[in-house]
Amino acid sequence: MGFELGLQRPALKHKIGVNPANVSGLIARYKIQKSGKSRPRSGRPCYLKKHDLQKVFALINKNLFISNNCLRVEASLIYYIRILIRELV
Repeated sequence: MGFELGLQRPALKHKIGVNPANVSGLIARYKIQKSGKSRPRSGRPCYLKKHDLQKVFALINKNLFISNNCLRVEASLIYYIRILIRELV
């Protein structure tokens, strides 16, 4: 990163094209993580993938009163109903 090469914050601001506070934040993050990237998010990962959600929303738009079981079967989901509800709420 540029600060390791001896560049000051104002010079980095112009090189990167962001505000000096953001440069300070990136430097602090880099010192801790040795990377400017965001860490992976904590918490439980989503069960439903994007294409699964698209199927579900398409079925719901087609029939607003579709039952949970019919939705699960027609969308070919292998998840329990409670997982489907948790992901949609």
